[in-house]
Amino acid sequence: MYYVTDTGQANTLAIVKLDGGVRINTIRIQGGELDSTPVIMGDRCSFIIKKGIVRTGLIYKIPQGTFITDFRVG
Repeated sequence: MYYVTDTGQANTLAIVKLDGGVRINTIRIQGGELDSTPVIMGDRCSFIIKKGIVRTGLIYKIPQGTFITDFRVG
């Protein structure tokens, strides 16, 4: 099991193993600033980024940190 958290560095999230707290990988956010808390469902992590007034959802595979797809948010 994993969780995703802010690293303290601009636009970078850490994928951390729940047992032991070891950082497994990172996700570098491009195209906007983080605008939501990351949500994990199975082996997927989704969150919202914002650039100007445009909000976009991003989905990544964890623990690999591989980008899967994006979607437009209202």
